[in-house]
Amino acid sequence: MPKLSIIIPVYNLELYLKKCLDSVVVQNSEEMEILLLDDGSTDGSGNICDEYAQRYDNIKVYHKENEGLSATRNLGIKKAGGEYILFLDGDDFLTSDAVCNIINELKSSLRADVLIGRYISYFSSTGIEEECSYHLDKVNVERVEKEKLFRELLSGKTYDWYACLNIVRKDFIIENAIYFKEGICFEDAMWTPEVLFQAKRAAYLDTPFYVYRQNREGSITASVDENTYMDKLYVCRYAEEFCRRYCLSKEMRRQFMGNYNSIYAALLADSWRLDKNRRKEIWLQLRRYRKILLYSEKRYQTYLYKLWNMFGIGGISYILHLRAEWVRNRT
Repeated sequence: MPKLSIIIPVYNLELYLKKCLDSVVVQNSEEMEILLLDDGSTDGSGNICDEYAQRYDNIKVYHKENEGLSATRNLGIKKAGGEYILFLDGDDFLTSDAVCNIINELKSSLRADVLIGRYISYFSSTGIEEECSYHLDKVNVERVEKEKLFRELLSGKTYDWYACLNIVRKDFIIENAIYFKEGICFEDAMWTPEVLFQAKRAAYLDTPFYVYRQNREGSITASVDENTYMDKLYVCRYAEEFCRRYCLSKEMRRQFMGNYNSIYAALLADSWRLDKNRRKEIWLQLRRYRKILLYSEKRYQTYLYKLWNMFGIGGISYILHLRAEWVRNRT
């Protein structure tokens, strides 16, 4: 049994896939396997997968009909032969010493359910790389669980719910049936909290191992349509339901809901890209989650919450819309 299974979902990524795969095969570890799951690609991605599988014995390829990222990752979980699973998106890549650092940490972590890591943002238009802003306290992370672990993750910072930053023990996933919700985008924001809250033991790797490509053209996070918009709204409902299901304390509820501030702010801003009548319907639902702005650690969002009574949801959402358009134009 390999120590680590690296699961790489692939869908129409021929421009980026070779860089991703080169970053993995260069790790030269006998304790990993690589699973390429071609989700019905219509470009040359499937051929690239086959090419690398012919060159490297530890690569397995599965071609399937297009079902989306969640279904593809779930298949990868079932096919994985490793003790631990790492998800790697096919347009991202690993640092040169990622697998070595991960495996060494796993071996010293006394069978942790999850190893939490950090990442580097890569801006392909400029080649600039930036480490994520947060560092966690390794001792605290590795001695607490459930709400105490969440408090360590969320206290005074925004924590990114990226599934790729969590190397998870396969048996733990299966025993607790923690699979990705299929047919929906932004599934990480629902899968990762379940993993971290149910884990009996967590480990932490402070050295970044994952390189996240920012603002890729055509990516789900960069696009806005009504389907992805409604998926974001679904995630806000999930966050509220999560708090009730696990009976989070009042303070933890504030921290947890506040951590969804970027999703909620995007919902407000992008409501101006919807049809006028549809926008008013959505605003009725968004009012329910208004306190996410108040709970946010971003000061300008707490100010917006306080100004809500003066300008209403229309004024606040329009301010966020103008800000979002300014950011998009800059990038």
